[in-house]
Amino acid sequence: MINKEIIKEFLRPSKNKMFLFLIFVIILVNTSTIGVQETGGSEEIYSYLELLLETHNDSWYYSCVGFFIIEIIILYLFSCLIIFVYNKFRN
Repeated sequence: MINKEIIKEFLRPSKNKMFLFLIFVIILVNTSTIGVQETGGSEEIYSYLELLLETHNDSWYYSCVGFFIIEIIILYLFSCLIIFVYNKFRN
């Protein structure tokens, strides 16, 4: 069984985790692309920032925001994992 203190330490924010998380979010916002195919057949590529700023329709906007929130959570957990493993190997 995993100790609750280990989980708390794993998820507790620190300067290193926040810095790494911020780098991941900047990369995500600037480089992630979503292809949107219009009814005419052409496909347009958007970054998250462009997609959140211009709304195509409400259902598409909410699904994009939901997906973005899920990716933010995954990126935070990934940065926690990287710092946790780094601290374990360093010691």
